[in-house]
Amino acid sequence: MIGPDSIDCPAGIEIKVVKHPFTLEQKAERGELLALACSNFFTIQKSSDQIKAAYHSISDESIALIEKLSAELMNGFEMRPSRCRMEFRPKERRKLYFLDGGWAGAPPVLEEPMTEDEPKTV
Repeated sequence: MIGPDSIDCPAGIEIKVVKHPFTLEQKAERGELLALACSNFFTIQKSSDQIKAAYHSISDESIALIEKLSAELMNGFEMRPSRCRMEFRPKERRKLYFLDGGWAGAPPVLEEPMTEDEPKTV
């Protein structure tokens, strides 16, 4: 996963984790991954007692993946790092973030309060 500190951005551009609604194709892909994760989990669960200990960590990983994919499918979106253009609103003491390259007039994808030091830099 791309971390906010792993990408160099020009001034005024920041990486923020924002909501990205799934397309139908992405939902289908998540569904396929969920089915595979469930299949892997149930296969591991049926393993004999002699090898269950060896598969315990794999089982835990499968459960974590099932929970993650299920939550994403139920929510219909995932949160991921994105390049965002930041606008200061000193009078409102707010920072607004817009997807870099997004369409004009798009609503902000994130709002944050300004820190005490930020009004001095604007």
